[in-house]
Amino acid sequence: IGSIPLLLTAVLARSNYSITGIDIAPQRYARSIQDLGVKVLSCDVENEILPIPDGQYDAVIFFEILKDWR
Repeated sequence: IGSIPLLLTAVLARSNYSITGIDIAPQRYARSIQDLGVKVLSCDVENEILPIPDGQYDAVIFFEILKDWR
């Protein structure tokens, strides 16, 4: 959660982890996301329910997000 600017997302993807990112505006980095071959979903985590089913993932990483919460 907080996938943009793709710093940690890119490292994990290049290390062969299966990545699904969540960011408030992933379209800002659409080309880079496509080049990495990762899926990044759009979600405002302060105001929306996460667009993934419960129990879908083994781990969740919050990155570049806490500084933006109100």
